[in-house]
Amino acid sequence: MKLKQFTAWLSKTNIFYFALVMCVLAFAVRLPYSIITEIFNITDISFDGKLPETRFTINLHFLYRTLIKAPLLETLLFQSLFFFIYRVFEINKWIMITISALAFASTHYYSLHYMIGTFFVGFLFMYGYTLRGDNKKRPFLSIALAHCFTNIISATAIFINQNFFMQQ
Repeated sequence: MKLKQFTAWLSKTNIFYFALVMCVLAFAVRLPYSIITEIFNITDISFDGKLPETRFTINLHFLYRTLIKAPLLETLLFQSLFFFIYRVFEINKWIMITISALAFASTHYYSLHYMIGTFFVGFLFMYGYTLRGDNKKRPFLSIALAHCFTNIISATAIFINQNFFMQQ
């Protein structure tokens, strides 16, 4: 399937398939950067004193914040708002996607590596929002669900790593 055909399919497919594909792509766009930082042993810089890998407890508050609140609020602020600005002021789509991704990454300030990886995910989410928005295919719900799926997998991976692979 060619890229143009893939994006056409992605812009019109059902919300569940869209969210699953975007979730897979969210991890795929981070992968090259993660590989480079590992190969060259690039030290991460923490901004708030703790890196994302620090131990956390899964409880109802954590699940609500990670799986509902963050995807909904962040989709509203970093995709819906920027899509509205893009439409009203007729700003170049790629410039708006980049600005949205920068804003998205700036709120994920755990560490430099995390922010850079999140920039790529924010770029992908905003691109997906424009695809769905231009086709009137419920862009808000599509991206919020993709974000939720991405957070589920991330939280699960960190939890498994903490409980089965890290020394206590």
